[in-house]
Amino acid sequence: MNNGIKMDYAKKQIIITKGFEKAAGEINSAEYKVLQTAMKDFPTFEIRRKEIKKKENKTSYRGLTYAIMEDFSKR
Repeated sequence: MNNGIKMDYAKKQIIITKGFEKAAGEINSAEYKVLQTAMKDFPTFEIRRKEIKKKENKTSYRGLTYAIMEDFSKR
């Protein structure tokens, strides 16, 4: 079992990963039991999925092909 659950006591949140969420969706799996225990221990906490930080200034090369690169190099 992957440790895909984290507690944020300051924000009162149970943070889970997407993989953990999928595995916990199966009743009687180890992840399901861990999540049920966490929910019983902290009934006022909110369950949230972990957000992946995305780089704002990421350079993307979508649509770049060898033909375009060859045309550019001939200039």
